[in-house]
Amino acid sequence: HVRAVEAMVNQQVSESPTEMPVANALIIASLKLADELVRERNKHTQLKERIRSRSAALLEQLNQKFAY
Repeated sequence: HVRAVEAMVNQQVSESPTEMPVANALIIASLKLADELVRERNKHTQLKERIRSRSAALLEQLNQKFAY
């Protein structure tokens, strides 16, 4: 896991301008990765909500169909 994070940071740093100080490149890389993480978490949360909503609707349809 740590090596995967290291590879992601190294990839981001390697995309920085060569004249940029390493500390600045690392800060920018960490901000980009944090932004990506937040975006993915938001997408995950939205997906979970859509699944919950659809599951509730389907359950309601089943309950109506098979209610006595």
